[in-house]
Amino acid sequence: MLPSSQANPIVLHKPKHYLKSSLNNSTLKAARSITWKASRQAYLTARLFVDRKKVNDFYLAYAYFRWLDDVVDDPKVDEEKRLTFIQRQVDMVTGLFQDQEPEHPSQNEEMIVEFVRRGKGTSKRLKPFVDDMLATIEFDARRRGRLISEQDLDDYCVRLAASVVDGLQYFIGSKYDYPEDDDRLTAATAAQIAHLLQDTYQDLEDGIVNIPREYLEAESLKPEDIEHPQYRKWVKERIEKARNNFDKGKAYFDTLAVLRLRMAGLWYCTRFASILNAIEREGYLLRPEYSEQRSISVWLKLLWTAFTATVQHVMRRFFGL
Repeated sequence: MLPSSQANPIVLHKPKHYLKSSLNNSTLKAARSITWKASRQAYLTARLFVDRKKVNDFYLAYAYFRWLDDVVDDPKVDEEKRLTFIQRQVDMVTGLFQDQEPEHPSQNEEMIVEFVRRGKGTSKRLKPFVDDMLATIEFDARRRGRLISEQDLDDYCVRLAASVVDGLQYFIGSKYDYPEDDDRLTAATAAQIAHLLQDTYQDLEDGIVNIPREYLEAESLKPEDIEHPQYRKWVKERIEKARNNFDKGKAYFDTLAVLRLRMAGLWYCTRFASILNAIEREGYLLRPEYSEQRSISVWLKLLWTAFTATVQHVMRRFFGL
């Protein structure tokens, strides 16, 4: 349930001297706990791949956005409170990048306050990562109960992908100048396609529709017609697009000199590819829940992916192969 104080507009002030980081242990402990409970893979990514000096920052950012997403998805939060809440977060984050502090942040809000304090001015990736992630969650908060266009859906996937990639390149090998080619976002875009298919049933219960309005109208479908052949045809087309993007994205990751980011990126691809595999096996008929990402076989694939990426990296670096 959303505390009443967080359903009110934020009050900002500009300190005489902009506050330096003073990370509270209880806030960090809460961030670690949220990350661990929400995603073992995210937690392991922090422990294994993230730059040592940024591990705590990873927990703070992940936990804040996880909390934000959970509040937006909470059916107990009515529309007025949800929209006031998300506007409060947008105003607060905008203020943080303008050296303005919230007067009475909650513990969850302190996570993003500390994260921005600790990182502002250190990387060109920081602000886009935060802005794009916040924008996609705001979009979800505002699109409940209405259909979205195909362009809206594509823009949503690309912007979320941009946040994921900027985040990875902020937290992992941040001193490396990563290439900005056309395939930089393709793997993450594919992952978002898989994620939306995976969440179709749950999102529908929450009033969020992940199939474009134009397609529903053209095929005389309703959002809940998930078993209809034409709906399954659309799912097939989305999976084909995701597969193509995964192939391009993996090729991009193979060009990177930072092994830790290559491994994290390939782990990310492997995790969501397991969802595509499951949907294909079942004739493109979506189901309410997919446990494949937590299966032993996927974890074995993740280990094998890490091993092969390491071997390729060593062969390329020391033998020029």
